[in-house]
Formats: sequence, C-alpha cells, structure tokens
Amino acid sequence: MNHTPVSLENLDPILKNLLFVKSSTFHKKEKTNLRSVRPEELGQSFDTWVKTEDGIRRESQNVITSNRVVAQNPHPIAHEQGKPIYNEWLVDQAIVVKNYGQEVLDSLTSEFSSHQKKRNHQSHSEHALFDQTIGR
Repeated sequence: MNHTPVSLENLDPILKNLLFVKSSTFHKKEKTNLRSVRPEELGQSFDTWVKTEDGIRRESQNVITSNRVVAQNPHPIAHEQGKPIYNEWLVDQAIVVKNYGQEVLDSLTSEFSSHQKKRNHQSHSEHALFDQTIGR
C-alpha cells in the first residue's frame, strides 16, 4: 500500500469539514490520576519519565508552579529498587478544567485521585455549519 502524505491546507473545504466537524470524537478510556501541587514543591524541578525498549528515560524537565497540577498514568512504567516509577507530568489548571471540569480541579488534594476525561460533544451550530457546507 502506498502512503502519500496529505497536506491539510490543500484539502477541499467539504473534506475538511468531514474531517474536523463531522468526524467521531475519541477520548482516553484509561483514567488519569491527578493531584494538586504541594507547597513545598513550588519552584522545584520536575522530571517526566517515559518507558523505552531498554527501560526508562527522562523525557522532559520542568519547574513546578502554582498554576499546575500533577498528572499520572495509573500503572507504573518501571520499578527501580522495588519502587514503582510512574509516567507523571505537569498540566496547566486551565487544561484540567477543560478536560475534566472545574469540579475536579476544585476537589484535588495533595494525594492522587483518579479521574475520567469529559467527552467533548460537538455543538448543534457545528453540525448546522457542516450541513450548510454540503448543501443539506
């Protein structure tokens, strides 16, 4: 099978609408653990670890700020000296509100709790725009 790259800029407007307005939306099935930043962590370095074929590696290094939340995949990616290592990362609070809701952000404590992303539903106006574009 020949895989030819497609430039989205060159797509017909009707095809763009099919891709971006009418397409199915998917959301992560696995829950994400979230917790608030602890006061003693502010200003500290925060490493994000990912699994590799050979073990784990540091993916990024950030600084913990008060407008962030710590997110964690629920299952360890490795164990070192009997201690589980998790894929953890920092998330802006605005993103937490968008993906999980204000109630979730307000309920976070310094201990991890498990949360499911909200489903993003297309609005009625987006469907109307699509129907207009294809002449329905």
